[in-house]
Amino acid sequence: ETHFAVVALVLVALWPSTVMQIKRLHDVDAAGWWVLLSFVPYLNLFSWIVFGLIPGTSGDNRYGRDPLTLRSSEADHSNKTMEPTR
Repeated sequence: ETHFAVVALVLVALWPSTVMQIKRLHDVDAAGWWVLLSFVPYLNLFSWIVFGLIPGTSGDNRYGRDPLTLRSSEADHSNKTMEPTR
């Protein structure tokens, strides 16, 4: 019974973890298929270190806009359109 709970928890955590890894790969302009390295023993640690230390691409890439640029432009836009609260 305890083993079932542990397996269920791992399977539930596997999906968001994989999605976040793919988002990180897209941030460095790499294909999401590289996430398959995380399922290979020893290569998974190497890939996490390499892709974790590589800085993201500056500016937009083929997977979308730069989230840092997006965040700052949204903040600028929201400051201009917000009215003061009373």
